[in-house]
Amino acid sequence: MPELMRRRVLQGTVAVVFAALACGAPPAFAATINVDANADDLPNTGNCTLREAIAAAGSDSPQDTCPAGSLGADVINLPADTYTLLLGALAVSDNRVTIDGAAESTTIIDGNDAGRVFQVSGPNDPVLIRDVTIQDGLTNLGGGGIQNFGDLTLNQVTVTSNEASANLAGGINNAASGKLNVRDSSIDANVGWGIYNAGVLTLTGSSVSDNTDATGPPPDEGGIYNPGVATVEGSTISGNSDQGIYSLNTLTVADTVISDNIASTGTFGGGISILAGGSSTATTVLDRVTVTNNKALTGGGGGIASGTSAGMGASNISITDSTVAGNQADSGGGISNYADGGTMTIDRSTISGNTATNTQGGGIATSGAAILTNTTVSGNMANQNGGGIMNFGTTGPLTLSFSTVSGNTSTSGSGGIQTGGTLNMGSTIVANNTGFPGSGDDCFGSVTSQGYNLIENIDPGQCVIGGDTTTNIIGSDPGLGPLAANGGPTMTHELLTGSPAINAASPSCPPPATDQRGVTRQPGRVCDIGAFEIAEEPVPAPPAEPGDTNPPDTQITKRPKDKTKKKTAVFEFSSSEAGSTFECSLDGAQFAPCSSPDTLKVKKGKHSFEVRAKDAAGNVDGSPASDSWKVKKKKKKK
Repeated sequence: MPELMRRRVLQGTVAVVFAALACGAPPAFAATINVDANADDLPNTGNCTLREAIAAAGSDSPQDTCPAGSLGADVINLPADTYTLLLGALAVSDNRVTIDGAAESTTIIDGNDAGRVFQVSGPNDPVLIRDVTIQDGLTNLGGGGIQNFGDLTLNQVTVTSNEASANLAGGINNAASGKLNVRDSSIDANVGWGIYNAGVLTLTGSSVSDNTDATGPPPDEGGIYNPGVATVEGSTISGNSDQGIYSLNTLTVADTVISDNIASTGTFGGGISILAGGSSTATTVLDRVTVTNNKALTGGGGGIASGTSAGMGASNISITDSTVAGNQADSGGGISNYADGGTMTIDRSTISGNTATNTQGGGIATSGAAILTNTTVSGNMANQNGGGIMNFGTTGPLTLSFSTVSGNTSTSGSGGIQTGGTLNMGSTIVANNTGFPGSGDDCFGSVTSQGYNLIENIDPGQCVIGGDTTTNIIGSDPGLGPLAANGGPTMTHELLTGSPAINAASPSCPPPATDQRGVTRQPGRVCDIGAFEIAEEPVPAPPAEPGDTNPPDTQITKRPKDKTKKKTAVFEFSSSEAGSTFECSLDGAQFAPCSSPDTLKVKKGKHSFEVRAKDAAGNVDGSPASDSWKVKKKKKKK
């Protein structure tokens, strides 16, 4: 090539590279580094260890037998093995890198109970860790498993058996500068918070379970501690020794199960605890969330507690298409709402089977502003006042619209709603509740009627109705069916044929546009009172295939490891036929109805699980899908 042409070609290449850099797009250079030893040794020992591979990718220079990294997104291939650390945390910084294991069950990075496992500090370079287990990290600071100051994604990663000191993260500490994306991963059985998030957290398709206290009883840590911004989707938060989620800032949860978490003595909110501090506002949005079987041992809000520190910012919470069921607390068995200046909004949801073991509000105890629309409060119990709802009303009114309060009980107060503050109520059913004699079965206190309510039992002098009273129905049985799955994402009480609540609600309805199930409240006809609307045409069930005699095939799609320390097992399963239901059996027990995911609490030892599908035509899989696993005893710390 003539010299002039060679120079022009070279100049053009350089210009293209600099143009790409100026546009923020690095040149397409990348390196693949293959780890070939499980040792954690000093340089120049004739192998390529994980520590050396990370250093080679970060420095873009060879380390021992590891080739140099590059300006691009380097990949470190980590074969199946156990990599026990001897030289402290693995420091990942200043380069884009993927650490790619063979599988969670076979590629294990062990902190040897001698220090943190990973320290990610590159502020701008994304880091991906995939298909590994990170375990046995130990630190007096946050993040026994991982400390993240950068942009970190975990994909199919198990973070387990790591430990940190009190009030810090045993599993993962995501600092204020950190961006943490957790996908299809397990943050389980760590000592200290599973995740401490001061930055931005996105948790998708993952579990945060069985994380325990770092300092012994009473517990101080649990699943997720969030003074930052957190989004949780399609995940399970269960079995943590303190709150499932403790949020001080912004929290969004969707399509998630929060279960079997315990708030310790003196704390609030077994499932979710929300506390606004300083001058900030704590904002929480729950959509299609199930909060069940959580406990607050001595505080309020077995399922959910929302409140503020004295003189601090407001706490706002929105709950939609969700279920809060089977929780227990000293007060506010399902929900306690003590927000000063904030508002709790509940729409198209069910609050059922919760218990206030000592004081008020079996379903809900509220002193702040609260608005319930298209919501069912059913089957809750209080040891004192307000089996369904206790409204203190000291900082805001309680408003019920197109809701149903039924089947609640109290041993010393009103079974349905007891109010000491402002209670506004319109197009709502309050019936079939049982209270202490003389305290009112269905209501106690002063109610401001917005018209078109159906209240079955009013004790003279105990429940005083003011406002628009001419359109109310008093003293009639509303004709409700049992709490059941009548369509939609949550359970409801059906209006039976002949119910006086049919076509008796406010003529200005809609809005709301639908009932609790999502059935349209049709324009041109008067709506029904309560959370359930009788449709013009019945909501059809999915039709069975004509003449279908073929049973479905059942598959288990997610299972625990063969050997694990976790006492919570999560199984996911599916059927070859849409619309199937399922029955499950644990350790040879009788099959019982279940749904995917199914979360099981087991003891140490061997266990078996079976699941069978039943299609819309009633055909049952004769060969259930089965699996077995073993829960190992946790090793004692020295």
